[in-house]
Amino acid sequence: MGNYASTIVKQATEEVGYIEKKSNSQLDSKTANAGSNNFTKYARDVWEKARNILNGNKQGVDWCAVFCIWLFVISFGAAVAQKILFLPNKSSAAGAHYFMNYFKAKKRFYSSPKPGDMIFFGTSRARHVGVVEYVTSTEVHTIEGNSSNRVRRKSYKLSNKDILGYGRPD
Repeated sequence: MGNYASTIVKQATEEVGYIEKKSNSQLDSKTANAGSNNFTKYARDVWEKARNILNGNKQGVDWCAVFCIWLFVISFGAAVAQKILFLPNKSSAAGAHYFMNYFKAKKRFYSSPKPGDMIFFGTSRARHVGVVEYVTSTEVHTIEGNSSNRVRRKSYKLSNKDILGYGRPD
């Protein structure tokens, strides 16, 4: 596992159990102020620490991609996160489909996973993204933000037709 990958997987593991909030209150608590209004510390922190990465404050919107970006911002800082995720200034990466396309544009999109990769789900357009935690001979194990309003571990057969592919940071 590459250096960035082990760092990202460790950081994601620490976030398992975080529940989204009904308002902009108690964002740092894993469980307080639970709701389904898409308020998270991830959107707050990316906006405060890495304002140049996204094309606006993403508080209150679907947050699976923002969670993934947050992992890199918190682990490596805004400038490094932006570089290794291939994000232009004011990117649209809060949308899973746009996030996926940044990897594709840099020829860093693969059909087989490695720990630390971004895993994209959908049919023709990406509708969800998570982080690959580890891979077995038949399954990919992930940590995903905004999975039923929380950060959780999941696993999928490698043959799952909803998996579009894997974005590999630089």
